[in-house]
Amino acid sequence: MPLALPTNAYDLELLKHPPARGTDTDYGWCYGLPPGITESQWPLSPYDGFPMQPCFTLRLPEQYRTKGADYVALTMFADQQHDEPTEIEAIADYLGSETLEPPADANLKPYWIYKQNRHPMEFSMKDIIDHNFAAIWLTAAEFAGPLCQPPRLTGNPLLARNPPPPWLEYGSARATFDFHIGSYDSIEEIAKKEWYRRFGRVPAIGHHAYAIGIIPRDGDPNVGHPPRDQILHKNELGGYIPPYCKEAEPFDLAQLSTRNHLGGTMFPEQWTPKFSATYLEIEEHFGGFNFGGGNAQLDLATMEFDWACG
Repeated sequence: MPLALPTNAYDLELLKHPPARGTDTDYGWCYGLPPGITESQWPLSPYDGFPMQPCFTLRLPEQYRTKGADYVALTMFADQQHDEPTEIEAIADYLGSETLEPPADANLKPYWIYKQNRHPMEFSMKDIIDHNFAAIWLTAAEFAGPLCQPPRLTGNPLLARNPPPPWLEYGSARATFDFHIGSYDSIEEIAKKEWYRRFGRVPAIGHHAYAIGIIPRDGDPNVGHPPRDQILHKNELGGYIPPYCKEAEPFDLAQLSTRNHLGGTMFPEQWTPKFSATYLEIEEHFGGFNFGGGNAQLDLATMEFDWACG
């Protein structure tokens, strides 16, 4: 049966402490490692061949579980976000092919293993500049499962043309922090910078996670309505109110901008993708993304992904 339209929207907050796993308030984490998958299921980049960067794992409220009641959480990965590696054509061609036969090149074996063991609920996405993203829907047992370490591809000559992504050595949080902050001589020097305030400290080296808090959103008239750039007849799309139009003024929707959230009013940087009412909107710090200063949206119903720079 199709999922009913949501009656609630939720703001997502990045907390400055590790998630308390297994509790009622365990809604997942940003950075860190994915749970419940095996090493052979970890998405490998079809561009540079390295393991894709883990970004966030989110346990969704029931109204946003678009793939059925059994799938309660989503874990997301991305190509390198702050470097521009060289494409490895042999890997790109092999992962893009339909063949399930073992490759003649032994160096392609890890990619054959990945193709053979790809998680049945993995969704692959590509943006307008050909960067790759992947998301895996998880069951409750998988969400509660052990954290997965990234595949060990050290020494594979196919990867020699690019340096390893920094997150593999430093962890996603520290790699993101170092990219945005750069060099510094004292904490006082960086204490007022946005990315220091986001993390609340210099992230330790390693695959450390930051918990996600979920807060029900009040007063948003667009809950349950598919977002669009303009008001259409209520019989067509349910009366979505774009945040900067005259009709939105009584609701003071601008106060909701720049938040990570599920459903409700969308604040795209440039255009409004024609997504369903069950969507996720995230800012760059929600997992260490590079959206050119902008934000992104993921339609949980169709698994379409879109972002635009600020």
